[in-house]
Amino acid sequence: MTLNDLWLIIRHYAKWVIAVPLACMLLAGGYMYVSDQMKEQNYTATATLTVTDSTALLGATSLSNLLGALAQNQIADLADDLTGTVASDPATQSVVFTVVAGSDEAAVATANDVAAKTADAIKESLNEQADNYLSTVDQMNGGPSADEAMTASSGVTTADRVAALRSCVLTISEAKQAVASASSGVMKCAAVGFVGGLFLIICVLALLDSVRRPIKGEADIAEVTDLPVLMAGNSANGGERLWVNIQFSVVDPRSVCVLPVAGGARRDVSSLIAQAAHVKRTSKREGVESAGPVSASSETLVVTDCASLSEDIAGACVARDADATIVVVRLWEDHLACLRDTLSELQLARANVIGIALVG
Repeated sequence: MTLNDLWLIIRHYAKWVIAVPLACMLLAGGYMYVSDQMKEQNYTATATLTVTDSTALLGATSLSNLLGALAQNQIADLADDLTGTVASDPATQSVVFTVVAGSDEAAVATANDVAAKTADAIKESLNEQADNYLSTVDQMNGGPSADEAMTASSGVTTADRVAALRSCVLTISEAKQAVASASSGVMKCAAVGFVGGLFLIICVLALLDSVRRPIKGEADIAEVTDLPVLMAGNSANGGERLWVNIQFSVVDPRSVCVLPVAGGARRDVSSLIAQAAHVKRTSKREGVESAGPVSASSETLVVTDCASLSEDIAGACVARDADATIVVVRLWEDHLACLRDTLSELQLARANVIGIALVG
């Protein structure tokens, strides 16, 4: 199957291609919504903690690592009915706490609580580092001389380092409102249902097309026969084109047989030929049944409607005696196998089949 065939299938069955995915989307989204309503609802709240070194003397990496480690410790201490995660951002030296709880209030309160406890833990840790730094310097060979040596090597005094540790600014962006977790699941499930339904209906239509092999256009006819398509569509312009092509194929035709691939006689096609050739169509007398074909005739031309060969083999005899035979193919209704069988029967009858008429 080519991409063009796939496009023709999608265009022909556009209603199904639209309806089935929409139905799958509604079913999947509705199922997820009902499932969420039947189970306990969860709420998600987020709070952000940012640490800022106003002196720019502390290492950004070490400060971010400390912030992330202490935040993880606080999240690990949450109660069993609460879940939480931490996302660190070294660029901004911040962490985002995400807490999931069974109620809006619990999620907001817990997210803000862990952010506040982490801030307290960071303050305590930085103060301990400052005290340890002072104690270490005092123990190094006389205190002030050691401080001078470290200052000379780095350009930063002990007082500067201690001040940097104790002057870090901690900012908490508190959670204000929690978001129901189920809403995203419904939309996601609905989207999956739509895509799945679209894939399913295309696969089914492609499978049916490969099994049934309906005639979708001239390209399909070319797979079976080299006969030209004399008419496409059953409009008045199509009838004129068909009549001109008949004259191109047969000089001064006296009789034309119109034979469909399947179904009953196509009187609409014979009428188009008759109108184009200025032939008045003759009809049966009202209430009188006839077993033979119905003809449109004049002094110069006879156009005969025949049923398909699968319904009445008499059409083969009419086609054998006619100057020209037109095989009528209904798009999407007739199959390639039927067309092949009809042409084989007409070849056996030695009919002069001049071409195909495509009708919708």
